[in-house]
Amino acid sequence: MSKQIFAALSCFENGEWCNLEELVRQFKLDEFKVAIIFEFLAEYGFIELDKKGINGRLSPVYQSFLNQLRALSTTT
Repeated sequence: MSKQIFAALSCFENGEWCNLEELVRQFKLDEFKVAIIFEFLAEYGFIELDKKGINGRLSPVYQSFLNQLRALSTTT
């Protein structure tokens, strides 16, 4: 399941809202598994969910962290 979590995180990299159904289609998983991934990512602060819990996007903290990592990787 960790491969799916990291793959799902890559879908959120642009900071835009990502739909649960899009991930179901993209990763060919059942909706229940994708919902668990969404809940996990939200619970640990990686993404924020809309009120219905079907759309998610990177949390500002995680987006900032990714930006810092990118900046470090381009300077070394």
